Amino acid sequence: MTLLGYESQEIAYQGQQTLTIRMISATGALDEVVVIGYGAVKQRNVTGAVAKIDNEDLNNSVASNFQQMLQGKAAGLQVTQPTGQPGAGVGVQIRSNPSFANAGVLYVIDGVPVNDNAGQPILSSGGVGGKYQGAGVDKSPMNFINPNDIESIEVLKDASAASIYGARAGAGVVLITTKKGKDGKSSLQYSGSYGAQQADKMYPVFGVQEYMEQRNLLRLEKWYRDNQIAPYYGTVDADAVAPYTPVFSPQEMSAMPNRQSATDAIVRGGYTQQHNLSLSGGNAKTTYFASGNFFDQKGVIAGTDYKRYNGRLNLDHQLSEKIKLGTNIIVSNSLANNTITGGNFENGGIITSAIYWAPTVPLRDEAGNYPLSPYYSAIPNPLSYTTNTDLTNGKRVLAAAYGEWSILEELKAKASFSYDQSYSKRSSYFPKTFLYGAQVGGAANLNEADHQTKLFEYTLNYNKELSEKHQLGALVGYSYQQTTWNQFRAGNQNFLSDGSSYYDLEAGQADKPFVGSGKSERTWASYFGRVIYTYNGNITLQASVRRDGASVFADNKKWGMSPGFSAGWILSDERWLQNVRQLSFLKLRAGYGETGNSEFESAAFALYNTDQSAFFGEGTINSGLVLSRAANPNLTWETAGELNVGVDFGLFNQRINGSVD
Repeated sequence: MTLLGYESQEIAYQGQQTLTIRMISATGALDEVVVIGYGAVKQRNVTGAVAKIDNEDLNNSVASNFQQMLQGKAAGLQVTQPTGQPGAGVGVQIRSNPSFANAGVLYVIDGVPVNDNAGQPILSSGGVGGKYQGAGVDKSPMNFINPNDIESIEVLKDASAASIYGARAGAGVVLITTKKGKDGKSSLQYSGSYGAQQADKMYPVFGVQEYMEQRNLLRLEKWYRDNQIAPYYGTVDADAVAPYTPVFSPQEMSAMPNRQSATDAIVRGGYTQQHNLSLSGGNAKTTYFASGNFFDQKGVIAGTDYKRYNGRLNLDHQLSEKIKLGTNIIVSNSLANNTITGGNFENGGIITSAIYWAPTVPLRDEAGNYPLSPYYSAIPNPLSYTTNTDLTNGKRVLAAAYGEWSILEELKAKASFSYDQSYSKRSSYFPKTFLYGAQVGGAANLNEADHQTKLFEYTLNYNKELSEKHQLGALVGYSYQQTTWNQFRAGNQNFLSDGSSYYDLEAGQADKPFVGSGKSERTWASYFGRVIYTYNGNITLQASVRRDGASVFADNKKWGMSPGFSAGWILSDERWLQNVRQLSFLKLRAGYGETGNSEFESAAFALYNTDQSAFFGEGTINSGLVLSRAANPNLTWETAGELNVGVDFGLFNQRINGSVD
């Protein structure tokens, strides 16, 4: 028997003339476990502003990454995507965040922070690459995780909940828990999807006849102004000056054929497809979950597409009664074709070029060339963007392992290690069919970025039911993280042929080929702790603190503290409210916390540059070492304190539920 708002029941019929069935109120959602960072609690005992999103609530059939699926799934969560290119980066903002140094939300996958990554390389600053740099191409670093592998997502929205992550949690924290194997028979599952895409609406532009009419009117207006014709611009009689001559004569207008608009010419029908295969199962001692994913998207803008291959393996093994081991490995490889969509004015990309295009000129002439607009000769032909080569290859490996020791039934020690390596390479070539490529005889760029992060964490977790009404949970931990970035970039121009593309940089004959490299390192050390006390199952007090130290912090400000305090009171459990039948759940929450924003790079230290040159003597160029930024030993990171008060409620046996903060 099933009834909305109540638990489903199965009752065996044994010939009775009557059956007495008592419906039991469904409170399963309140008893669900919610991850809060380095631990988990029941939903009913959460004291901070935490939103949980289950896998069933995510539409993962068309998204290249899970960030796109968060839109509208939690109050106060804003999701924006600056560009529609396949695999593009996604901006996620939790509530209002006034930070000026903000690096964005902190993402933690199965306990491992994953914000540090190789990123999307920009084009080399020399030559043609300097016109576009990012060029509207921004691949999301979260593309490496298959959305189908996600079990749940928790969003820590207020500072009391996020303070356990300290100086990197100023913009909020998103916790991702991936699927694991379960005790039972092996299960092989496949899922796939295919969807067609098209541009819903492009910028409206004039057709051929309208454009010619407007050009004529524009010249007429200019004739009025230049000759100060009465009564619009002066007192001169129109018959007293040279007569107005239109840009297009009536004969030219009637003879001009209709053509496809440039904005229509740069779009096409796109599609998204993906295929998922997973194998899971286990026994009382060992469980496993293995999955593979292929994602393929053809963009609606010409020259854009994205392909990704993902694989994941999760193993958990009960080595003995007290020892448990586990590992989680994610590998990803992606390849994207990019089209320039960013920039300003003449460097505005393919869409800007299409908007400015004169429809009286064919996009390709009879010889197959790409002519320029007679009115905007500094802007490339829109279709010529499709002759450029701009590829991004991304690879990522995230491997984590842990060991857990049950010292006592209520006391557990855990040690974990993770290794995160990401690599990104951007290869581009602007041929002579493209305006800026033609100006320099072809331009090639290579830009590589490599990132590695090692994380060691040790925690001691204590959970004890002290008596019938008193429960205590305590956590202490230590975290050490080391991150390294390496970058290499090179470019050349003036090639004899476009055939070598970016494969033969030395074949270029530029006066000064471009080459550069860089390296940076960062080290974190953190101590953290948390205490949760629950009285009578309905009053919960929580306090947490984290002390962070980082190599990028100034000499006199190496360490910082992030405290958090919160409390929750389930009023609906009190006797004086239990007679209100319409009210199935009511909880009052309040909390205060402090979080930090440490993303000011190494601005606390002196910076010396070697790219400065000076003329001495007979005009000889001499390079020197120049101090471009002085050290500031007292520079500290941004700290924000937040007070949050909230109410969680459920009405009519949880048929209606919500939260107000």
